[in-house]
Amino acid sequence: MSDRAEILFKSIGNAPVTDMPMQVPVSRYSDAIELLVKHWTSLPVSPIAIYQIGQITAPGISDLDFVLVFRDGPSIDWSQFQPYSFPDWVQQLFTHPPYCCTESAWSDLPVWFPIFSLRHLWGSLLNEPRTSDVYICGVALGMLVDYLIVKMPRDILWIAKERPLRLKVLLGMLHSLKYIVHIAEQAGIQIPESSSKVIISVDALRSNWHNLDIAIALERLSILSKEVCFIVGEQIALLDDALSRAIGLPNGVNFVCGNPSSLFWFKSPWLFSEALEIAAGKEQEPSEISWINPYSYSQVLEVYTDECPKFGKYLRAHGCKTELWWSGDQWSEGLRYHARAMTSYREKARKIGVPAQKYIALGYLQESFLYRLNGYVKRVAKGEVLIRDVLRKKTLELKKSFFFK
Repeated sequence: MSDRAEILFKSIGNAPVTDMPMQVPVSRYSDAIELLVKHWTSLPVSPIAIYQIGQITAPGISDLDFVLVFRDGPSIDWSQFQPYSFPDWVQQLFTHPPYCCTESAWSDLPVWFPIFSLRHLWGSLLNEPRTSDVYICGVALGMLVDYLIVKMPRDILWIAKERPLRLKVLLGMLHSLKYIVHIAEQAGIQIPESSSKVIISVDALRSNWHNLDIAIALERLSILSKEVCFIVGEQIALLDDALSRAIGLPNGVNFVCGNPSSLFWFKSPWLFSEALEIAAGKEQEPSEISWINPYSYSQVLEVYTDECPKFGKYLRAHGCKTELWWSGDQWSEGLRYHARAMTSYREKARKIGVPAQKYIALGYLQESFLYRLNGYVKRVAKGEVLIRDVLRKKTLELKKSFFFK
């Protein structure tokens, strides 16, 4: 590992922190759910069904995740679904907006969002959506590429680098390793041998956090952050190897697609150590860290583009000029279904006033500019970031958003 990366992970142990996990009784989660459901169902345009996803495995660290289903038609007031619209004690448990979809997009829910432990809370009891066996491995491959391009390990790096360190966010990112491994298995991709051990260690840290001395807890967090990053690196290499063999990439190929300021900076042969060195050594804002992705990923996105041309606009905006020369093999039908489902979800959600919320989502910003700005205003007020950093970041986002309209 590079000196820069080693310093980055070790610095977690003595970093100034914010968003400290607090001991919260499980009953507090029930109270928050009751308040949120009561509020959402009293709105002029209310959901027809509310579902909870996931489980409260670590009270005080686990957050609340919801899927809200609306009729295709009238727009909702998106501000009424943001954490900042609720009391502080609710915001501690409800940290991001619910995932919203229209009634007609419900059947495709497992395709554009990897659902776990779906539980009906209120309203119409809809038929639980399931993905046909014909599509599962391809849909999972698409989700896996989405995760590894957009979320992991890039987000772990910039969260670990940000100061003050947002503890609950970082703990949540480490927890998502288990979902990556699960999706890889569904896609028929080999998983790293050490992943099970690290997942158990992450779960143990989360469940025992409140019983540990903070110095010990932070030391374990720094170690696990490094281990999770390297396991994700192994998963990326295993996925790249499987895709490269399927695509027929020759040995020693050296393609470069995009540029170091691009989220989709592709390069082969791909080296995790090189990518880590670049990301950890960035002097720019942590959330602007670029990440090298394997060139094989670009062919997955080109399958998307072939099925849904709007993906091509996004790739070109990021400087990627590739062409499709792969059939998609056993993943083809599922990848194309994944592209259609994301496209359909994004367009239907936008019609009711909901921005695209999951990963690539056609490259549109995950949240509206005003929603992000509101979040930064709150962080400036708390002294967590400086106003000049916010202005700089918002200027960059406005420039990028020009391409996505």
